[in-house]
Amino acid sequence: MIACASPSQERIWLDLYLHKIPVSIYNIPVLFTLPPNRTLSIRRLHLSIRSVIRQHSILRTKIVYDNCLKQIVQPVSDNDDCCYSFQRSCIEKTTNDDVIEQILVNEINGDNHFNLEQGVVVRCHVIQQHQRVDEDLLEENDWIIFNFHHIALDGYSLKLFFNDLNLAYTNSRLESNKTLSQFIDCKQLESIDQAKLFWMQLLSSYQHHLLLLPYDSVRINNNNNNVGRTYLFQIDNTSAMFNFISKNSHHGVTMFQLLLASYFLLLYKLTNQIDLFVGGLNSNRRHYQNVIGMFVNLNIYRLKNLNLQQTFEQLLLTQVQPLCQQIALYSYLPYQDIINNLGNVLYYNTLI
Repeated sequence: MIACASPSQERIWLDLYLHKIPVSIYNIPVLFTLPPNRTLSIRRLHLSIRSVIRQHSILRTKIVYDNCLKQIVQPVSDNDDCCYSFQRSCIEKTTNDDVIEQILVNEINGDNHFNLEQGVVVRCHVIQQHQRVDEDLLEENDWIIFNFHHIALDGYSLKLFFNDLNLAYTNSRLESNKTLSQFIDCKQLESIDQAKLFWMQLLSSYQHHLLLLPYDSVRINNNNNNVGRTYLFQIDNTSAMFNFISKNSHHGVTMFQLLLASYFLLLYKLTNQIDLFVGGLNSNRRHYQNVIGMFVNLNIYRLKNLNLQQTFEQLLLTQVQPLCQQIALYSYLPYQDIINNLGNVLYYNTLI
C-alpha cells in the first residue's frame, strides 16, 4: 500500500532533508519507571510492541521521495519484524549520575534512532539497574524509554499507542481489527474552497513586518544561517488563571484562549503593534479521534485592531474567543496551502 505523504509529514520531511534542521527536534521520548513490587517481561514487552505496530500501519510506514511521481510518499511495509529499534542496557546502582544523564540526553538528542527510509519510527530502550539471574525481567526502578518520530505520530497518538500496548501485554496479543481506520486512508472531508476563502479574508491587507522582540537566548542553525530566538515568560499566579476560567465557564473559555489573549497583550506591550499574528498548533482531529498518526497543523491567529479601551475580559470574550472558534472550523487547511494562496509570505513572527 502506498499513498502521498500528508501535508504535516511533508513539512517535517522538508525540514529534515531540505532545510537540514537537527534531526532530534522531532524525537518524542517518553520515560517510564517500574513501581515497587512490579515486574515486567522484556520478551513479552517486545512482542506487545510488535503487535501494536502490526495493528497500526503508520508505525511501519516509510517516508521517501519518489523520483517518478516527484512527490513524498508513504509506502507501508508488510514486515513488522524489523520496523522498530530495540535496545537493552544494564547499569549498576553505583554508576555515576553522569552516565545515567548521558543515556537520557542521548534519547532526547540522538539523531540515529530512526530510519524513515526503512519505516523505523518507534524505539524502545529498556534499562536494568543491575545484573540479575533472569535477564528477561524488569524490576523496581528499572526504566523503559520509548521514543517516537514525530513524522509518524503526534502527542494525541501517544495515549492511543500506550492503551493498545497495555492491552497487548495484558492479553499476550492485540486482537486484529480490520475495521480500524488507518492514517494512510484518512481523507480531508471538509470543503477546501470554504477554508481558502476564510484564510484569505483573515489574512488579507496585512503589511508584513518583523516584530522586534526581546529574547533570552539565540539559536543559530549553521546549515542555512537562520537565527532563532527564544523568549521565556512565567505566569506566577496560576490560581488566578483557573479562577478566571471558572468564572467564565458559562462562556466556554478555554486555557488556550486565555493564554492566547495574554500573549497578544504581551506582544502589544513589547512592540506597540495592534495588528498581531501568532502561529499556533492545532490537533486537526475532528473526524479521527482514534487513529494513530501525525495530524497536527499549523494555524495563524491574527488579532486585528487590538482595542485598547476594553478590559481584558472583553478582549478575551469579544475578540480572542470568536477568533479561536472561527479558526477551529477551518483549521484543517494545510499551512502550505494557506501561504501558497497568499504569496508564500511567512504570516507569523512568533509561535505559541
